[in-house]
Amino acid sequence: MSRAASRLLTTIYLLALLPPSAIATDRDQKNASTPLPQPPRRPFQAQPPSTQPAPMPQPALPAAKSEAPSCGNRLRSAGIVFEESAPPDAPIPGCGAPEAVLLISVATPKGQIELSSKPLVDCAYALTFGEFLRDLAAPLSEGVMKARLVAVDTGPGYECRGRNGDGSAKISAHGKGLAIDVSSFSFSDKRRVLVERQAGEEGAAFVKTLRRAACGWFSTVLGPGSDDHHASHIHLDIEPHGSNGYRICQ
Repeated sequence: MSRAASRLLTTIYLLALLPPSAIATDRDQKNASTPLPQPPRRPFQAQPPSTQPAPMPQPALPAAKSEAPSCGNRLRSAGIVFEESAPPDAPIPGCGAPEAVLLISVATPKGQIELSSKPLVDCAYALTFGEFLRDLAAPLSEGVMKARLVAVDTGPGYECRGRNGDGSAKISAHGKGLAIDVSSFSFSDKRRVLVERQAGEEGAAFVKTLRRAACGWFSTVLGPGSDDHHASHIHLDIEPHGSNGYRICQ
């Protein structure tokens, strides 16, 4: 390769390393040395004050109120099957369940839990009891009984009466549709476990664990050993106690 060709290649190589702004052509240098014409300046003129009235501030529109779903819709969303019911009779002052429903069944990931007695309860209680069966009793049966919980036997739910059947006592939570008495559990392997007595270790462990865990869901939990009135079932209610909402678990 000749020396001239080598220099040419070296020059091209060096130019390639430079940024484009560093490479100025003759035309660029000429334009840079020739000042550009400036537009004539106009004298400053103050603008007259506006005669248009200032816009009035618009009042803020109230935010749209989102309506809370009804209790019935919350039951449906939770997979709780029910029938609406007319408010039950209230022969004693203080009794009543304004949003009465009949509990039919509760859906779980493994199947339905039937409530053959169709207890009549207030809708708010139905939601608590249904979620208790779905989220606690159903998985507990799988873990302890190694079988699916398919049915729960209960009392009628609503009963307008005093506590423990005493007409002179304070109205029972049953008289407000806020309680259910559970007497037995049935499983997919045909076993049936009674609250009053259990035939095997698994059944005893299931009832004991369920009864103890129920204290996290209900304000009152009473069962065998509490008193003679609860020897054959577990009483579960959500009626609040006192101003601090203490719980009774016996």
